[in-house]
Amino acid sequence: YSLRVVSLGLAASLLFLSRTSAPSQFLVGMCWNAFVLGGTFVVMPLATASLFGRANFQKNYGVVFMAFGFSALAAAWVTVPYLTSTLSPSLQLAVIALTPAATAAIAWLLGRLPAPTKTTDDWVRFYTETNRPLVE
Repeated sequence: YSLRVVSLGLAASLLFLSRTSAPSQFLVGMCWNAFVLGGTFVVMPLATASLFGRANFQKNYGVVFMAFGFSALAAAWVTVPYLTSTLSPSLQLAVIALTPAATAAIAWLLGRLPAPTKTTDDWVRFYTETNRPLVE
């Protein structure tokens, strides 16, 4: 639930920033954007701990945190064509706002999945408790 809220908040802040015309509105939009991004760094450790358990939190959160860095690099490579295109900055922000909106939609769809079965639970328990590779 919280990932959906954070993603929708980020999409809304980007859409708000795309419509700003006064410096005070831009300041409010940037503060809103920073607030939502801070919420992301609060939600992700909790989600990682609840998914993989407290015993394996350190190893798995390292991977999740590295994904933030890789996604920042990928976002820079993807947005460069937008920045060099003829699109206006407000339209660029509106297009970029589609990404967190899609993330919220994916989180909503994942929330509607059925509860895990016993076999899935056993596989997750094997992986997280034994720390052995799945394929040798």
